[in-house]
Amino acid sequence: MTEPDVTLTDYAIALECLVFCVLAVRWHARKDLRRWWVVFFASIGLAAAVGGTMHGFFPDEESTTGMMLWLATMLTLGITALAAWSIG
Repeated sequence: MTEPDVTLTDYAIALECLVFCVLAVRWHARKDLRRWWVVFFASIGLAAAVGGTMHGFFPDEESTTGMMLWLATMLTLGITALAAWSIG
């Protein structure tokens, strides 16, 4: 593991977002708003997990795997932005 502090922090964020997703699913509010909160936390968690994997195991951003992981992270954060906009 090349950057254990960043990797473990990202994985902790992903785990925390999983807990928030479970809580949001159980939340008794408007279904359309609840759905966007689940998308919001799931996309942050996925971005954190993919980013942590990249930082910990594929540090070379120029490699094919590094580029694919970086692209996946950025696309997932785009989904996060869409969910945040929809919640607002």
